[in-house]
Amino acid sequence: NIEECEKNKKKAKKINVDIPNNLAKICNEIGIKFLFLSSDHLFDGKKNFYKETDNVVPLNYYAKTKVEAEKEILKYKNSLIVRTNFFGFGPLYRKSYSDWIIESLTKGDNINVFNDVYFNPVNIIDLLDYLMKILKKNVFGVINVSSDKKLSKYQFAVKLAKKFKLNYKLIIPTSFSKLRKKNKLVIRPKNMTLSNKKLKQLLRIKHIDIDNMINSLYLSKLSDHILSIKKIK
Repeated sequence: NIEECEKNKKKAKKINVDIPNNLAKICNEIGIKFLFLSSDHLFDGKKNFYKETDNVVPLNYYAKTKVEAEKEILKYKNSLIVRTNFFGFGPLYRKSYSDWIIESLTKGDNINVFNDVYFNPVNIIDLLDYLMKILKKNVFGVINVSSDKKLSKYQFAVKLAKKFKLNYKLIIPTSFSKLRKKNKLVIRPKNMTLSNKKLKQLLRIKHIDIDNMINSLYLSKLSDHILSIKKIK
């Protein structure tokens, strides 16, 4: 949680930096691979589709902890850092961004969604598939896992609502800049899009389509596997 990281920096550092670094060190000592899920939050948002080689410019403490963790973890040659942003059905104790959208609209609630913050997320099922394939390739260092198109949080929410046959008119396009001033929110990048060229070349993939992934999410909503995940407390 970005706001909580800013309020409790000591705890944020312990969770986001110290623990992953200790795990990476242990994995290195016993000779097994270490995979660290990083973030798309590491840049200042002044350009589109950040590459793995672009200089990081963290704007808040959450991003700073991720940058610091990456720096420490990359000291170990058996480590893989994946920068990503994912959606999908989550457990009761930690509902995802897509869960929040779907459940709010199902209840008939209005929701405010940023129309000036951009990303290119992936379905968590696809993410896990890509991670397994990357690990089998014995690739280490940093790699982005993202979909092809840049879209705003609002555009994503509307796509999700339409696929799940929910009332997308309940989604209110909201400017982060205005909301930040009103609610004193922590500064964050407005453009978090990641380039997936390296991933597609590595796995020989032509397209990573957001509409296909939202459709997969919709089709999986009643599967035994997903229902069991959603019940976890």
